[in-house]
Amino acid sequence: MTGGTLLIGLSGYAFLALIGHNRFDEDSHSALTVTYLIVSILGPGIFVAIEQETSRTVSASRSQGRRYGGDIRRLSAVGAVLCLITLSSLAIAAPTMMESLLNSNVGFILALALSIIGSAVVYLIRGLSGGEQRFARYALTLCVDGGVRLLSCVALVVVGSTTAVAYAFALCSGPLVAALATLRVPRPQNESQQASDTCALQSKQSSWKTLIRGVGWLLVASLISMVMANYAGVFVTSQLLGHKAIATGFSTALVLTRVPLLLMGPLQALLLPRMSAAVSRGDLLAFRSIVTRGLAVVAALGLLSLLGVAVLGRWAIRLVFGAETDTTTSSALILLTLSAVLLMAVSLLQPALIALKQHSFLVVGWFLGAVVFAGALGLPFEPITSAIGAQIAGPATTLLVHTFAILRRSNSV
Repeated sequence: MTGGTLLIGLSGYAFLALIGHNRFDEDSHSALTVTYLIVSILGPGIFVAIEQETSRTVSASRSQGRRYGGDIRRLSAVGAVLCLITLSSLAIAAPTMMESLLNSNVGFILALALSIIGSAVVYLIRGLSGGEQRFARYALTLCVDGGVRLLSCVALVVVGSTTAVAYAFALCSGPLVAALATLRVPRPQNESQQASDTCALQSKQSSWKTLIRGVGWLLVASLISMVMANYAGVFVTSQLLGHKAIATGFSTALVLTRVPLLLMGPLQALLLPRMSAAVSRGDLLAFRSIVTRGLAVVAALGLLSLLGVAVLGRWAIRLVFGAETDTTTSSALILLTLSAVLLMAVSLLQPALIALKQHSFLVVGWFLGAVVFAGALGLPFEPITSAIGAQIAGPATTLLVHTFAILRRSNSV
């Protein structure tokens, strides 16, 4: 799973590297960078809610010996509705996005729509795989997703393509291909078995209200988290329209410092079923042990990341993405990495709150963090200074609220 996640990360960095080195003009390069950031917000920000609620529901049902087929069908319906809402929102925002961010090219909008559809399916598959602890299947979705993105972008370079929209489709096609490659068709049952299963599902499946409420809380939380992690690049680009090279350099630096966050996806998928099972059994000692060890891992990874960026950050940007993108100072890179470490800690605590069924506190923490984040962006400083301040203040606020909620709940259960 870690290998698959790193492959997705590698495909993203390969995408940014291949569109750099003066392959495109400033406008096309900026549009492709913004496309990458928006994809990072729309997919994980929206549909990871379906993954996490599916994983929690399935793992809790398995620990109690209950069937969960009806829950999966209902969560599939909820995911389909979310997909339609997201596509509709994209269509409404398309004119403004094309004019200010996407170089007046509708092809970028179509590529984003493809990514939305693929994400809706593949995140449901990942949630089911994680809840059933079928991590080989989960890892396969990651490997196919990252592999398709990487190979498609490399193929475009090999054939000498300089069509920006083609690179956007190469980036956005991975989730749909991964979903189609790992989609599992249920085996047919005889009529007596179907009748027996229907009775069991009717008596034990979660209600629509419970599932929708759980997905709703997680949707708000995950969307805010992805916006907080990636929106600073979009904000700076929109504020520095006359200095696109500087804005693109900041977005590149932001993406580079997000490398540690790549490890949190598989870590969440591994920890959430274990945390849910421990809480279902009432084994809070095991629950606290999982959280403590996870935070220790995050602290170690964070320290290594800060040291690595301090020593090699600007050199890595020049080498991988091109000298024209080296517009961000070393101190700014270190602060952006610190914000990534804070987001890692928050990501570690998120499955703990889900396992404790503290979805509302999860959202409260992200909401308060978002308020601080937005307030920092509105301060009368240079756009990059405001963006860096927001990247630190927002996650720090969320981390404090989530820590308080976990300590309060785990001591009262």
